Amino acid sequence: MSTTLETEPTSNEKVENQQKKDKPKKKFDPIDFYLQGTYIDCKDSVNNWCLAKILERCDDDRTIRINFDGWSHKWDEVKQYFSFEIQLTCLVA
Repeated sequence: MSTTLETEPTSNEKVENQQKKDKPKKKFDPIDFYLQGTYIDCKDSVNNWCLAKILERCDDDRTIRINFDGWSHKWDEVKQYFSFEIQLTCLVA
């Protein structure tokens, strides 16, 4: 029969544990996911959902420049972060 002795945390461990508790948690911000090279679903000019890639992100005016997958850069569009015409997509290999 073996018994395990539980030891009390040292003062350093107590301080570390308290710091972890005091550390503010980062709030979920969807803007963090709109990075250059990220693929998203986006409505085109005739309201069809298409796969698009983020080419550029401008935080000043809260926009992203996108290129529809397989389309010429002539059709690139600029969309607002919180537009109902864009949505993050999940690509599974």
